[in-house]
Amino acid sequence: MSDSIRAFEKEMRELSWETMKAGRSILKNYKLTDLQFDILVTLYFNKDVNTLTDISSKLHLAKSTISSVFDKLEGEKYISRKRLAADKRVIKIRLLKKGENMINKVIEKRVEFLQNLSQGIKSSDIDKCVSTMKNLRFKISNTS
Repeated sequence: MSDSIRAFEKEMRELSWETMKAGRSILKNYKLTDLQFDILVTLYFNKDVNTLTDISSKLHLAKSTISSVFDKLEGEKYISRKRLAADKRVIKIRLLKKGENMINKVIEKRVEFLQNLSQGIKSSDIDKCVSTMKNLRFKISNTS
């Protein structure tokens, strides 16, 4: 593997980590844990994920691990749960407006963080970076 690809991976990983931390910094104001937020994110960005089983599979966690987390999210009106009449074992999960708003607040915090970081960087350089990342994402989506 080339040194430039190793450097690219390192920079992407570190930027992703710092951006994630900046966005999630507001979670403490809402008394949300990272796992609770991960569940909201999963529901927000994966419209085909809508059952407890789907979410536990997507996050690679046991249903018993996240079941109590759903109690808190439901109690705080971030999500709703409903058992299917046809199969009482299946619990449908729906992201409520409050949950969507939370995701949007974190995204805005991340955008603000990146806006501040990018001051002094030429727009054309940012555009090249975006283009490269889009190409990589396209390649990823065509290999999985």
